[in-house]
Amino acid sequence: MKDPIQQLILDYKVREAFWASAEDVEHNEEHQRFFLSLLRQRNNVALLQEDAERISQLANNGNSFMQYAVARLHDCVPPSQDSNRIKRDCYISAYLNARISDARAFLALTYRDGDYGEADVELYRRLTKVAADEGSEKAIQQELRDAIYGQFGKEKAPEQAYDILEQIISEAIRNHEVPDPIYYSLMGDADIQLGRVSNALYNYETAARKGCSSAFFWQAFYSCCDENGNVEDREEFINIMDKAREVGASEAFLAYSMLMYDELYDKLADEDKATIHQSLFDDLRYATMLGESIAPLYLGGYYEEGLYGFPKDYGEAWKWYSAGALLREPSCFSALIRMILDDKTAPKSYDEAYAYECAYKALMLRGDTLQTVIEGYRKGMLDHHAAAIEQIYLPQFEQKMEEDLKRMEEISGVDENDDEEEDDGRYDAYS
Repeated sequence: MKDPIQQLILDYKVREAFWASAEDVEHNEEHQRFFLSLLRQRNNVALLQEDAERISQLANNGNSFMQYAVARLHDCVPPSQDSNRIKRDCYISAYLNARISDARAFLALTYRDGDYGEADVELYRRLTKVAADEGSEKAIQQELRDAIYGQFGKEKAPEQAYDILEQIISEAIRNHEVPDPIYYSLMGDADIQLGRVSNALYNYETAARKGCSSAFFWQAFYSCCDENGNVEDREEFINIMDKAREVGASEAFLAYSMLMYDELYDKLADEDKATIHQSLFDDLRYATMLGESIAPLYLGGYYEEGLYGFPKDYGEAWKWYSAGALLREPSCFSALIRMILDDKTAPKSYDEAYAYECAYKALMLRGDTLQTVIEGYRKGMLDHHAAAIEQIYLPQFEQKMEEDLKRMEEISGVDENDDEEEDDGRYDAYS
């Protein structure tokens, strides 16, 4: 017989499960497991926004687990300009007062992403390891994710990560505990890296069935889309995304945008065009409210280009790209940069210096803005980041330039030691 809280989680009754697990959470270890498992998922946290005031009151009364919940709200769906300070303070309080090791793990991620100034990957790795040693499931998941993709100092080892994930799930079942569904989703991620798509779909489906709503999207993506993300099986894609929509998964509200393209829209009757326009706006606005960072990228693009019934409005485009930047979306930062530096369509109050600051933030979030950052640095507009740029990013840029030059020489067949060599026809394929 399933635990009542576990049944609520399986039924995607997130708010009910949250408050049921919150009862006696400070003293009941089983309730703590459910509580922390729920808050590891951004989609779940977003669904608690209407409870934010009640959660804050309990946090202010000294409930450390509610302090952790406040931190998660400000981390996932930042409601104020002061969210960075609030989440940092609440993560620290939750750890110091109740030894919530997940709080340390999420705090590590904020340092990795440069939420308080400079990105500090070394501190991220150090804090994550300590949190994992303390038993933080979030930290363990993060270390496995880094191993699956070979990032942040971890050697890429998806097969080894998969084996560890299987062991974690098996051990939890042997101990009559409920495995966090994120582990199944991570197994799907490892499968994709190993080229085992059918196995990945099974694991994503399992994760979704056990309470990980974001897994619905990856199930739909890898079963219905081509390698470029274009939807091929529209019927099945809609079927899966409808299930995701029913449980409030933010990714589900991207469905109309992923299905829409110019030729399809142009063939619609005017009444249908108006319906599609309103559906796109409503869904993407709601997805943004749920913390989905790609949604405002779509909206910004629609306003910037005047697509699908949206008026061409650079001010609205800027507003939505800015909303995505607040949600840490590098592509939205890149759009802001382009509007300032290239298109000259940004509001007049945002100057070149702001564009380079956006480029720096995007770079810390793994965006493709290294060249723009170096450009801003050489113009003297990023002096307050000079130490990090000179130590980390300038060497990366110089290495990239060397690699690009070498690649160009290999492609063109140029021998730098023999400029006078006769043309032997090697250039023909590239002319």
